[in-house]
Amino acid sequence: MYKNMFKVVETTPEIELYNGVITHPIVTIASEYVPTIYQIIEDDHCWVVCVTNFKTGKYDYATHIRYEVWEALKTLDRPDRVRYEILKKQAEGNDHWQPWC
Repeated sequence: MYKNMFKVVETTPEIELYNGVITHPIVTIASEYVPTIYQIIEDDHCWVVCVTNFKTGKYDYATHIRYEVWEALKTLDRPDRVRYEILKKQAEGNDHWQPWC
């Protein structure tokens, strides 16, 4: 096992983004060897990956993600599940409805 092993840990109750917004993460991914922490948050029915900014102590949106973050993302249900189910129910019997709408 290598020392950069990231894993899902207990989720932080709230974090502050680079723009001062306080949000509540869904998943936290960290390593005991490296101070980098990834947080997965929900914004506008989408998953957003945030990463620590060591200069400010806040979180920036990640432009790159580690394999372990990708694996954590794959375990999550769609963030718009409630909206999706409502639209699906409304469209019952409509042969032209597409599930990605």
